[in-house]
Amino acid sequence: DFCLSRGLGDVYKRQTMPTDADLRKLLQMWNSYQRGEKADRGLAPWWNLFSMLADIRVWGPKDRLTPDALTELSYRLSYYDDAPIRLELEIWPTANADQKARWLSDTRTRIQAFGGRIIDARSINEVGFIYEAVLVEMPSRAVREMLDNPFAPNGLASIEGLQFVLPQTVGQSLPDLSDDDAQLPFGDLPPFDPNAPIKAVLLDGTPIAGHPALDGGVVIEDVHDIVRLSQVAHRRHATSMASLMLRGDLLADGAPLPNARILSIPVLVDQKQDAVSPNDRLFVDIIHVALARAFLGEDALAPEAYLVNFSIGIKGAHFAGRISSLARLLDWWADQQGILFHVSAGNVSEDLTIPGVTATAFEDATSQERRRYIETAQRNARHKRTLMAPAEAMNVITVGAASQDETAPASRAAAGIVPVHEDGEVTPALSSAIGLGAFRSIKPDFLAISGEHEVRAMPGANHVRLRVLGQTQRTGLNVATVQRGSPSIYRSRGTSCANAMASRASLLSLIHI
Repeated sequence: DFCLSRGLGDVYKRQTMPTDADLRKLLQMWNSYQRGEKADRGLAPWWNLFSMLADIRVWGPKDRLTPDALTELSYRLSYYDDAPIRLELEIWPTANADQKARWLSDTRTRIQAFGGRIIDARSINEVGFIYEAVLVEMPSRAVREMLDNPFAPNGLASIEGLQFVLPQTVGQSLPDLSDDDAQLPFGDLPPFDPNAPIKAVLLDGTPIAGHPALDGGVVIEDVHDIVRLSQVAHRRHATSMASLMLRGDLLADGAPLPNARILSIPVLVDQKQDAVSPNDRLFVDIIHVALARAFLGEDALAPEAYLVNFSIGIKGAHFAGRISSLARLLDWWADQQGILFHVSAGNVSEDLTIPGVTATAFEDATSQERRRYIETAQRNARHKRTLMAPAEAMNVITVGAASQDETAPASRAAAGIVPVHEDGEVTPALSSAIGLGAFRSIKPDFLAISGEHEVRAMPGANHVRLRVLGQTQRTGLNVATVQRGSPSIYRSRGTSCANAMASRASLLSLIHI
């Protein structure tokens, strides 16, 4: 395989397998062009192409370690040489069993030579989608050497047949701090029809099926045997998502989906403050297996379902031009099986800095001026506030967050809270990831109500930093949760909430047709 680079960071990959003779001929022509030689008869079109390119090279370490992967690996790397770090090695897709076996054997030998081990190896071989990867654990010393010198002849990044070296794909939900907040009283809600067909699938952590807001509306299938790893008191995110899909805002709506239930296949392990994917499995395979059990075969778990809610982001995997394998997988399922995927755009936790504007000047500005300040700052920081994988997928509906509530605030705003939009104005929430998707497509596809985001202006010397409050019960959508072991209502916000609300709207619209 080889790369055609057009400059400005744009790399176009020829992902077919040309013959060695064809590749040598192409490189010879490129070298002739680089030396300023004239094109031979009939080769002028190639010279025209070369004039638009920065480089042509054989696929190698420079391409296997992408800039975003380098950044995330450096962030996860320990200072202690023997401390373990987990990587995913994606091998070039191939249907050639002998070639695949040779690549895997070479990879295993090289990993063992560096003191590492293979934790998981998975192969997905479908018509139109091939995925070959291994999850490995390496000492930090070996990974640091690879980052310092990726071109080392016997280094990890120089394994023939290797496509990408990536940090482990870790699926995660937005952190939840609801145990520290006051719980709202829980009232009676109309029941679900326990015999209604399953119309949607929720891929998330484990919801509390017996919660008063969910009882009879959600069916849990423990495909991956991970429910036992999630304490009931920690099962917040999936419970909230199921609550919004089934009933919307519990205080503003609360009506059950008519003639429909949802299937939950847990793919995350719920922890005290968030939920994360199992650390000993390749997450792409976890999702593929879950979808296959839901939709394929005579014993499919949800043969009548047509919508999948995916409110999970991949840790540190903000879109930078390379479509992730997880996004490709969702695209393939959408195309082959006609599934409607709703995927959250992702949340940006970093403050938004507005240079040249003091906190006082920002607070004294009009609503329109504040909006212009914010839009300019977002545009200047767009490279750091991009979509979170797999939101870049092309065949899915990517949902962003609109900072709106469906119920009145629980109290007056605290001192220091600054409104950044007019009441009723539909604008992207400050924390909602936005930006271009694959091939410069516009993402997110639309915005949905996600709960009002409260913003505090943090002063600096000659700038202001806008910080979205993550822990507040004054605003947000009213969702089901569990606090101190008791079912309750909690106010939540973010792109996950927007995605769940969008899923509910899609289900209602299709049910009523």
